[in-house]
Amino acid sequence: MSGEPEGTQNTDVQHGDGYQQAQQSPPQQSYQAPPQQGYRQPTIGDIFSRNDTKYELKFGIALYAVVGLALSVTMILEYVLGSPGVTGPVAGWYTGAVIALVMTVFITQEQSSMLDTLPDNLAYGTASVTAAVGTLVLLFFSWLFQELTAGTIGFGEVVGTWIAVLVGVVLIAVGTVAVVRKL
Repeated sequence: MSGEPEGTQNTDVQHGDGYQQAQQSPPQQSYQAPPQQGYRQPTIGDIFSRNDTKYELKFGIALYAVVGLALSVTMILEYVLGSPGVTGPVAGWYTGAVIALVMTVFITQEQSSMLDTLPDNLAYGTASVTAAVGTLVLLFFSWLFQELTAGTIGFGEVVGTWIAVLVGVVLIAVGTVAVVRKL
């Protein structure tokens, strides 16, 4: 071998002054697929290790928590002020469930827009986990403070309804991501 890169050809060009110059033609290239050995498709578990999805998870769950705490403060104020007839039916954990269902649409839409360059499974996973965990936080706060102030419902009595609400918010999250990504 002459020490030249494989696939190059030497051509000698003779100039009028007798100077001979060697030129190399560019190597002939053929397309080769990149090696697939080191690459793997992202999995749903990657939402907990990527900075962009971790941020969206934290942001969404924090919004659910803020709303849950605000609903709880409303219940406490209602109890302290002694006017349970005014907001009693309004500010209960049932209200937290309805608020969670509505919030999921808006939070998921924002997440889908922010994560629009990610594969679908990461966007769906981020939205679903945020909706489920955020809803649990919101429901827990609203139930806890309702229980502390009015003492109306035990934890065992709400679990079945909470499971139904969690299924609902996950379906809303997946549906919202699908709609946002397809439009």
